[in-house]
Amino acid sequence: LELRFADEHSDLFDYVVGAYLFREEYQQFNLQSPTTSFANVRTLSRNGQVSESIALFGQTDINIRENLAFVLGGRLTRDDKDFELNTTLQNGTPIRLQSSESWDQATWKVGLNYFVRDGMMTYVSVATGYKGGGYNSRATVAQNIGPYDPEEV
Repeated sequence: LELRFADEHSDLFDYVVGAYLFREEYQQFNLQSPTTSFANVRTLSRNGQVSESIALFGQTDINIRENLAFVLGGRLTRDDKDFELNTTLQNGTPIRLQSSESWDQATWKVGLNYFVRDGMMTYVSVATGYKGGGYNSRATVAQNIGPYDPEEV
């Protein structure tokens, strides 16, 4: 769900502000075999995850001249993940895990838009990005289950 409010406030600037909400829940069941043969299937693993992400964001274009705009934007994000795993690893080690993790991140954007003529614009911008961390439900060794860290660029 995303809710946005945009306004061309004046000849000087326009803006957009909004909120974002995402929720996903899954259950996964896997047959496991130490070989490629179905005859050796011995373990059914079960895992599940509930993911929630909430963000507030905004961006404004400040019109410096008729054909040049300064762009400034930002986003605050919070990701929550609840993970459950019930499996036996290939080496025979049983794993029962329940784990929760949360991440918060602020990202930003700064840029310039230059309108060459009607229907043609060029721009330059610098921005940061973020992707929340998580869990590896398909791990074959315990240390790869996670949680793993978020990605930041």
